[in-house]
Amino acid sequence: MVSKFGTPPLRGYKYETATSVLPALLSSHFYKSINPHTIPIPNSSTNMSAQEPSKVSGQYHSVKGTLVETVGDMTGAETWSTSGKEEHAQGETEYNAAQAKGYAEGVVDRAGGYKDSVVGAVTGDKTQQASGNARNEKGQAQQEMNKSSS
Repeated sequence: MVSKFGTPPLRGYKYETATSVLPALLSSHFYKSINPHTIPIPNSSTNMSAQEPSKVSGQYHSVKGTLVETVGDMTGAETWSTSGKEEHAQGETEYNAAQAKGYAEGVVDRAGGYKDSVVGAVTGDKTQQASGNARNEKGQAQQEMNKSSS
């Protein structure tokens, strides 16, 4: 006998489809007792407040929180729903903080670049003027990337 995967079945093992196993797993006491915050995620930071805010990390935690909340809602696991909502909110907060920080850094670069450009033009220093223009443009690009969507 050959399985649907083209390999011989293990002795004494009955192949079951995900549709028959998943509902039983989701309704089991074991599954409902799992704490979603103990599930290891490789290369991810679980302590969002101990580091600089990051747009990537914020998006990751926002999406992960939404997924955990959805699983909790589907299974009736209230702890999962609650922790998912909390992680989603923390992720959104971190994303918004990183966005505001990036925008502020753009403002600083634009102002500093403008100052260097004007000083370079007044003193005749073409290198300083070009450097100031480049910094101003960098700041403008950084502000565009970090504009608030609302």
